[in-house]
Amino acid sequence: MQAQLPATLPRPDAADLDDRILQVEQRLIAREERLHRGISGLTSRVRRVTQPSRWFLPVGGAVLGGVFFWLLRGRGGGAYSTSAVQTAASGQRRGSNAEAPWVSLLALAWPLLPARWRTRISPAAASALVAIGLPVAQGLLGARRGPPPVAATQVDLARYAGAWYEIARLPGMFEGSGVGQPEAHFKAHWDGSLEIVNRCADKAGQTHEVHGVGLPLEGGNGAKLRVSLWPAWLRWLPLAWSDYWILHVNEAYSEALVGTPDRRHLWLLARQPQLSDDRIQALQQMATMQGFVLAKLKLSQPG
Repeated sequence: MQAQLPATLPRPDAADLDDRILQVEQRLIAREERLHRGISGLTSRVRRVTQPSRWFLPVGGAVLGGVFFWLLRGRGGGAYSTSAVQTAASGQRRGSNAEAPWVSLLALAWPLLPARWRTRISPAAASALVAIGLPVAQGLLGARRGPPPVAATQVDLARYAGAWYEIARLPGMFEGSGVGQPEAHFKAHWDGSLEIVNRCADKAGQTHEVHGVGLPLEGGNGAKLRVSLWPAWLRWLPLAWSDYWILHVNEAYSEALVGTPDRRHLWLLARQPQLSDDRIQALQQMATMQGFVLAKLKLSQPG
């Protein structure tokens, strides 16, 4: 025989049902509180990590240190302090404080910053940055504003075109892996521009080429150019261009001295792979009188 089910199920007690509902509500409230605490803790950690007082000084110090190192290395040990520069400048160089007086005014901008910025940086850190960073920046900017070298009076770019061999150079910070003697080939165009092809061999003996363009500056009489060796589709960037000043070229256009206005780069060029020692010394003397420091001059010609 099958057991008969009761006609009606017993109704749960009302008090028991209320207890169950209360327990569910408490569990939901506890879960919501845990979620809220987790989100609050994550937000606090993110704020601590991204707080300017924690990352601004280390990152800013690293960036400033890299920039200052680049500037100091490019200056070649203080070119403007040598007696040769004093002779070339003829007393035109002024003190660094006079060259960049606006740098000292940056310290006055601190009270003008928003309060929420100033409260995130400790006064000690701000004072150290102003006390150390501004004088260094002022000195560097003042020195870099010294008189540039004197370019050649007149250069016929049509005669300057052709092949040039690098005899010596001041090495730059970023140089390729070429080990052979670099060559520069110029082709003059009707609009006054120069097509440039630089060639150099690597350790395996393979020749690599870099194509570029040189544009004469207005009023430079062919001696001052802006040169870019970057790909054509990137030449709209300001960083793609650099100065190329022809400081000396002889009457036969068989030797030349080329440098940059900031005296960071220098090239001794000749039409032949080799130049006599007396002519190399003569070009070095010209560069010294122009304020270039040649302690790191590297010979490129064979032998």
